[in-house]
Amino acid sequence: MTEYLYTDVANRIQSQIENQELAVGQKLPSERKMSEHYGVSRNVIREALKILTEKGMLDIRPGKGGYVSQGKNKDVSDKIEYTIYKNRTSLLEILEAREAIEMSVVRLAVEKATEENIRRFHEIYDSMEKNRESQINFLADDMQFHLELAKCTQNGTLASLVETFYSIIDKKLFLVSQLYPQRSVQAQNEHWNMITAIENRDTDRLIASMKAHMECIRTQLQDGSNEKI
Repeated sequence: MTEYLYTDVANRIQSQIENQELAVGQKLPSERKMSEHYGVSRNVIREALKILTEKGMLDIRPGKGGYVSQGKNKDVSDKIEYTIYKNRTSLLEILEAREAIEMSVVRLAVEKATEENIRRFHEIYDSMEKNRESQINFLADDMQFHLELAKCTQNGTLASLVETFYSIIDKKLFLVSQLYPQRSVQAQNEHWNMITAIENRDTDRLIASMKAHMECIRTQLQDGSNEKI
């Protein structure tokens, strides 16, 4: 019976992912909330998530929870990440690569963003406002913001690349963000400028806002510019 339960839950979550009710990069609810929602024990939820993780549909991050994975693009991301680690690439070099990708993303985002994308930006922005005092949650929301930008392009490969490069420097960003608590205020100003630019279909403003955003991250990482991954 238990096996049937967790298989059923896994199938239901998989269906939500395949129907895009759960987006790539989206964080899953807590085990407690999922347990209440599906009417099963937390152990059943854990087993269901384990099945989906083995399928490559979920990414479980210690201390952060479960996230919808990029699925079929995961092998590509894994290879990129392996190459970066193998070559001992510096954090600033990784940031440069991420910036090049994101600058391509924003040009397409202005053109292709839907009303649903814009609604999600506001939702993520509001969540970040609530999480300013929690660096872990704030950075998780920040990743969702950048993934939503990539989703605007309607190009799954770009979304996969953005997630890959973001996740590689995520741990370092968490460490240095604790040294710059005021950074969340500035980041939110930049996020708001990006949302406004997309709403107004203002490419120049969105590009300028993204450049400012990347420059601030570069400043934060500057002390570790000689560090290798």
